[in-house]
Amino acid sequence: MKTNNICMALSARYQRLVREVLDRLPSGWHRDRVVRLEESRETLHLTHGWPAVAYAARLQFKSDEAWIITLYTSSLDTLSDESVRWIVARELGRVLSEAGRPWGRKANSTPIEEKADALAIKWGFSREHRRFEEEYALPKAS
Repeated sequence: MKTNNICMALSARYQRLVREVLDRLPSGWHRDRVVRLEESRETLHLTHGWPAVAYAARLQFKSDEAWIITLYTSSLDTLSDESVRWIVARELGRVLSEAGRPWGRKANSTPIEEKADALAIKWGFSREHRRFEEEYALPKAS
């Protein structure tokens, strides 16, 4: 994957944080998938039976092996750099977990989310994960 273009459309803070994440990933992590990151000031809310919680990022499957990760800066701007690095690493883990495809499991299904978390932790983002959990606690599903 060419990392030069993956985050060119991002503001300076998010370009830096995405590059920091990419620099820590193992060689060949992407398995020839095409990934683009973009920013949005929009506020999306997760409802799925929980109280409304603003999304920090969203993964979309666009075409054969092409993925777009949207970073919702209205949520991310309030988080530390460590937490944002976790979110980026986790979304990249979701790319490898096949989340977002129009077939198979739902993108927000527990096994895919757990697999993405496990990949990001395997890649060395456990400290960032702990920081994110402190800063951005999601309510438990009822």
